[in-house]
Amino acid sequence: MIKKNGTFVFFFLLICYCVHGSLIEVYKKGMIKLEADPHFGQKTSEDGSIYDTRCDFIRTPDGSFFIAATTEHCLYRFSAEGKFVGKYGQKGQGPGDLYFPGDLSVLDDRYLVIGEYATSRRISLFDLEGNFAKLLKTDRNALTTVALKDSKIAYITFTYGPMENQTQELTTILILKDAESGEEAVIYEYKARRKFISSGGGRIVVDAGFGEMLITPTKDGNLLVGMTRSDELKVFSPDGELLRSFRLKTDPVRVTRDYIQRYKDFTIQNGRERGWGQRQIDAIKKTPYEDMFGKYLPYFKQILVDSEGNILVFIRTGCIGDCSHVFQVYSPEGEYICEVTIDNGIYDVIIDRRFKNIIFADGAVYGLFPLKEDEESALQLIRVKLR
Repeated sequence: MIKKNGTFVFFFLLICYCVHGSLIEVYKKGMIKLEADPHFGQKTSEDGSIYDTRCDFIRTPDGSFFIAATTEHCLYRFSAEGKFVGKYGQKGQGPGDLYFPGDLSVLDDRYLVIGEYATSRRISLFDLEGNFAKLLKTDRNALTTVALKDSKIAYITFTYGPMENQTQELTTILILKDAESGEEAVIYEYKARRKFISSGGGRIVVDAGFGEMLITPTKDGNLLVGMTRSDELKVFSPDGELLRSFRLKTDPVRVTRDYIQRYKDFTIQNGRERGWGQRQIDAIKKTPYEDMFGKYLPYFKQILVDSEGNILVFIRTGCIGDCSHVFQVYSPEGEYICEVTIDNGIYDVIIDRRFKNIIFADGAVYGLFPLKEDEESALQLIRVKLR
């Protein structure tokens, strides 16, 4: 009987593999085209539209989805087939309220963890049905929030030094919080000096030298950390122990005069399309872009982990505007596998460091994108089958 049951399980798993295959096999083809599955619901709210591009979304263990609509101060929930289920939360800072929600992750397959705007010192926990469960106070401003395992939550905060000669020291701090005890511990700090230049009556930060910290949970509940100006990624345990690190197989893109001019032209054109006044356009023209960049662009703009545990690093290229996105695939242990280009198709795809709008899971890509020809940029929730 045991042997028969074992044989049944083996063939069941074999059938599942043949149906779903491996994401790695898809990645090795080198190209993914975003062609939406017509059988997947594409409406993103009850009336069919979300116009705020600042949305974060997550796929829960049962296959359903939550979207954090930041300026609407609420969550939208969808079924595994993309059908609208409900709207949760309202603007406020009391238990169950939301204030510019923007970071979504799942804690121990039980809670939806919701980070909020940078000035908030709180993290909300909802159950996976969308009901409020718990409010956690943080010791510092929680800018990016990520749920791990064993009741641990990581978040990023900053401290600022005094301004001296148009420069300032900025320390990026990575903190682990225990959702049960409320205790917090600093596990990693990154110090750098940032420089300011004057432009249009104000000050803008020079991008040279400083790197942004990006964090995301691994499939097994650890924490993946990367500084965009470094080619090294680190993996920490939920207790803050450094488990391993590895180097990326990519070189940073050199900033040339041509790149700076294209960047400036794109910024002016984008401003005009958004209806900026002539005063704003003139300020852009006078901005010394040559001083804004270092010699090289950051190595990457986003790091994600797919449902099989593979690490996806969206690298920086010299493209500006409507670009195909390129990501490198690494094993959970950090071994380089391949590089993949995304063909955006009819969608306007922006891979943002702040908000997640693309998920790779169970033989599909799930995205939250507007159509290129849609002037109002209403977001659509789509599924792209990879086999």
